[in-house]
Amino acid sequence: MISDPALLTALLAGITALAFWLDLRYGWARTVGATMLVILFGALLSNLGLVPFTSPVYDAVSGPVTSLAIVWLLFAVDIRDLRDAGPTMLAAFLIAIAATAVGAVTAALLFDGAFAGDAWKMAGVMTGTYAGGSLNFVAVGRELEFPPALFSAATASDAVMTAVWFGATMMVPVWLGRFYPEPKHDHHASRADEALADADPMADHPFFSEAPLRVLDISLLLALGFGLVWAAEAVSEALAGVPSILWLTTFALAVGHTPWVRRLHGAMHLGSLGLH
Repeated sequence: MISDPALLTALLAGITALAFWLDLRYGWARTVGATMLVILFGALLSNLGLVPFTSPVYDAVSGPVTSLAIVWLLFAVDIRDLRDAGPTMLAAFLIAIAATAVGAVTAALLFDGAFAGDAWKMAGVMTGTYAGGSLNFVAVGRELEFPPALFSAATASDAVMTAVWFGATMMVPVWLGRFYPEPKHDHHASRADEALADADPMADHPFFSEAPLRVLDISLLLALGFGLVWAAEAVSEALAGVPSILWLTTFALAVGHTPWVRRLHGAMHLGSLGLH
């Protein structure tokens, strides 16, 4: 069993790199996602007895590293993009989140006995991941103190159901499209989009796009990240009842929208690496 902290950290970095590589090379891996691949690989290694189920390395990753990743990823968010989405898309998104929450709560009530009273945590984690992706999966699970054993099970079930859901979302619109007139296409714009995609299909992917990294930018991102993590914990202790993750995300979004922070390069890349 690999228990040495340095070697265990190297192994975690290695399976993270493997997940990124699979995501880049294979469509099935892209469907599952690098985040889920990393979690599945980790669960497999633990169940095979190659790595321990608990370690100070895991505590560091699930604690400060994940908090920093959340800050950096939110630095890369631009709320102004909501204007491009439009009211129709936002309304559809809100309806989808509400339906997901209702389904998760219903399932928690029906199967509470099977999870020894932790079904409500499962409902929170699943609602989070289907509303906001893997970032929410990790953040909500950590804040709710989701049991490690259920974490692995939830990851596996999420990966399976995500594949089924992706299949449904690809097939159902095709079937429904037969009942609607075909929209008019801008052929010039379509050809331009196809040419851009053919030139570099991964140009905008957060895992594989190139970024002009500077030591100054990385230093500032580290300082801001640790500073906001400390501030969120301090405010959460002073104002009991509000989870620190809510303060952390609020602070990160506010600071991330200041002009000088938006000029820093590497937040998305650091956040993507830290989350995995």
